[in-house]
Parts: sequence; C-alpha cells; structure tokens
Amino acid sequence: MGVKRHPYPKAWRTALVTLAVMSGIVLAAGNYADYLGHLARVESGDNPGARNDYGYLGLYQMGEQALAEAGYYRPDGTAKNDWRGSWTGKDGVRNTADFLSRPSVQTQAVTAYSAAQWSQIKNLDLDGYLGQTVGGVLITPSGLLAGAHLVGVGGLRRFLSSGGTGSVRDGNGTSIATYLSALGGFDVSAVMGVSGAPSAGSATPAPGATIGITSSPHPPLSPSAAFATGAGIGLGAVKALVLQTLAVGLLLWTAWVSLMQYIGWRRERLSLMQVQTHIVKATVLTMLVLFVTLA
Repeated sequence: MGVKRHPYPKAWRTALVTLAVMSGIVLAAGNYADYLGHLARVESGDNPGARNDYGYLGLYQMGEQALAEAGYYRPDGTAKNDWRGSWTGKDGVRNTADFLSRPSVQTQAVTAYSAAQWSQIKNLDLDGYLGQTVGGVLITPSGLLAGAHLVGVGGLRRFLSSGGTGSVRDGNGTSIATYLSALGGFDVSAVMGVSGAPSAGSATPAPGATIGITSSPHPPLSPSAAFATGAGIGLGAVKALVLQTLAVGLLLWTAWVSLMQYIGWRRERLSLMQVQTHIVKATVLTMLVLFVTLA
C-alpha cells in the first residue's frame, strides 16, 4: 500500500485556519478597550514601565502636559519632560516610579486625558471633520483622539486645516496620518462625553464596559457604525464578503481533498474505504463550519 498520506494537505489546512482567523478578526468591531490596547501596543509595546528618550512614560507614553491635563501632575513650566515639577497625589501617585508601576492608573490617566482632548477637539470644531477624507484618511472619532495623542490637539488642527497636505509628525518622525488611519474606526463613545476618569483601582476597561458616560451631543456609535466610519464600508458588506470567501475556500478545500483521495486510490496508496471515509469527513467538516458561521 505504500506510505499513507494525510488526507488534508498542509497548505490547505493552513489556509482553512487562516480563513477562520480572518473571519473572527473582521467580524469583531473594536470598542474603547480595544482602542486602548492598540494604542498601548504602538506607543510602548505594551510595556507599562517604558520611558523613552524624550521622557514620555508608561503604556501610553504620556508626558508632563498630558498628565497635568489628566490631573496627576503639576508641570515646572518647561517644555521638556524632565519631571522636575510635582505630582498631585491623585490615585496615590506621588512620583514617576508610582506611575510606572501601576498600569491600571495609567489607563485611568489616559482616559481622563482623552476626555480632556475630546473637549478641546469639540471646542475647536474639529469634530466637524468626522466622516470627511483628509489626506487620504477617513476621519473618525478614535482617529481624532489618536492623532491628538500623538501630536497634541494643535498638531491635529494643523493637519486637518491644511487638508492633509501639511507634514505633521511627532519627535520620532511618526506621521499623524498613520495614527488617524491605524487607530480609526473604534467606538470611543465612552470618553466622548465622560466627566472624569474611572474610579481608583480600576483596570483596563473590559470589552463592552462603559466608563463614566454622561450625555453627549454626539450619539454613541454602535460597533457596526464605528467600523463603517473607519473603513468606509458597511460591516454587513464586509461580513458578506468574508463569508463568501470562507464558503468558496471550504468548497475548494473539499474538492482538493477529494482529488487527493482519488489520486491516492489510483496509485493504490489508499483503499476505497479509506477514500470514502476521508471524503465524508471533509464534507461533514465543511458543512459544520458553514453551518456555525452562517447561523
């Protein structure tokens, strides 16, 4: 009979897993906790103890001015993050070591800072750009917050007022357009009308959690609306495309398995019973995955 070959070629098994993972990623819309998770990854690589060459601290790389707006710090009046001012003691943070050792407080601080930034964005009418394409980037609420986090509300204003033609970058050379695009489309309604930071001791928001929401002049975005705003295409259309791709991929995979079984039988490497068993298993797996996905 020769060496028995696996009924499912490795390349197609990999493709099947990839399709499933892509489906899960695309069909999940991001909330505020997801936004913070992405922000922490791009800012510090998820390192709460990070401190860069410019003196920015923690998961979200916050400087003196940002922490002052969040209520944690009294700056010394200089433009540098030399940390020669004084800490307010808010949430028990009395020095940089306290701040760097408490990721939950860092999340509270960035939430308060984001709320303050959103107020500035509204006061400058920069939220009027929502839904517009500036510099090739669709403007969304989370994109505005991310851009302001990178270069400040002033830098965000310069970029938007220039129509995206101005090159606005941070000290490391990162373009604001990168943040507007990469962090756009998340539902950040939790801080669009927030009155303050979360209570002391709270950790990074859990998926679906709200954070001190008060009434907001902007209707809260649903996950599907947030995705549509960020991607420029409805979540339903993307879901349909992913499901069609998954279905076609599964059918092709089943056909390939059947062909491999037939070749194995012709070359006398598999018995007819083995061929039938493998084809039935592949067909049942295809139908099961499609049933679960389409349900």
